[in-house]
Amino acid sequence: MKKHLSLLGLLPIYNRDGEFALAARMIIAIAFVPEDHVDRMFEQMNYIGTQNRFGSRRIPPFPPKVWSAYRRTLHSRDRTNNFAEAAHRRLKSELGVDHPTIWRFIDGLRTVQAGRDQHFECFVRGDEPPRKRQRYLLAGERIRLTVGRFHADSDLLYLRVYTVDSLDFPIKPLQLRSFAVCSESLMTCCLLVWLLMPARPVCLKEEIHKNVVVTGEYKLSEAPGMRSSVVVTDSKNHILFQRENFLETDGKFAFTTDEMDVFEVCVSTHAQHGIRGASREVSLDIRHGVDAKDYEQIAKAEHLMPLEMELKRMEDLSESLVQDFAYMRQREEDMRSTNETTYSRVLYLSILSVVCLLCLATWQVLYLRRFFKAKKLID
Repeated sequence: MKKHLSLLGLLPIYNRDGEFALAARMIIAIAFVPEDHVDRMFEQMNYIGTQNRFGSRRIPPFPPKVWSAYRRTLHSRDRTNNFAEAAHRRLKSELGVDHPTIWRFIDGLRTVQAGRDQHFECFVRGDEPPRKRQRYLLAGERIRLTVGRFHADSDLLYLRVYTVDSLDFPIKPLQLRSFAVCSESLMTCCLLVWLLMPARPVCLKEEIHKNVVVTGEYKLSEAPGMRSSVVVTDSKNHILFQRENFLETDGKFAFTTDEMDVFEVCVSTHAQHGIRGASREVSLDIRHGVDAKDYEQIAKAEHLMPLEMELKRMEDLSESLVQDFAYMRQREEDMRSTNETTYSRVLYLSILSVVCLLCLATWQVLYLRRFFKAKKLID
């Protein structure tokens, strides 16, 4: 696509205008639309084509069934049928040049053939083929889930969602995509959504202060025959919450911290015997501090007016603020004490090193003087 935009002189506009770039990528996303809806997609994107006297469009030189990747994506097959260009790019990467000579080409083919023979011998021996990298597996699964949610009543919205979700977002190392992260100094709520692969648990860690109420709510996408587990532990491997091998798709947990520590939440899923595992979309909403308290329930229990409830909330907020400032001040004092101790130790060590060097130099001078006198080299 960028090659054609460059030929048309539109590449600067593509790099500068976000809406133009999004519209250009939406054209590529049409390849992931069912073949029956391709014409309407082009019409909704202001496609101007030649119509005959019966009102139908002329037959395109490349019909949708040739380049459509919708069915291949749903069945987890290769999303491209341009194997000629793929082979050409692989050959260029193997040879290391764009236009090789005939001798360089022959030597490259011999090298490639030797490598392929080695892989073939490994397969014959029974070795497992090399797996794709985790980032590519998760990217393919995300594209498959997006394509599976196609709805005919929202064509342009589907193209926009596919373009943003599959082409624009970079893939993080942990494959976590944070749809909403709202954090303040006292109120903390964190909603994370990610794809969870079977038998590959994902663990999240967070440092929380002492005597803090922590609540969490988790939801998993539907997956028949899949069981899940959720475990919450601290740094000493004490289990604060554990729920294993459940079939439900949602749940909650809550606990109060006894001391300041790093807490870990692990979510895993696995398939039952004889059932093929599938990745699941997991959302985890963790709240602690003032945001974890349900002030409506507190108001009902204590018979508080709405204004009194807000005042209580502000009072808790102020108390948390004081505790945070006290904690930061204690940390500052600890760091200052550590710096002063380190400075004094370095000073004493430096003085000791200088004294040792002076003593060693004096001993060396006296020893050499006696040695030279014994050899009668000096008077």
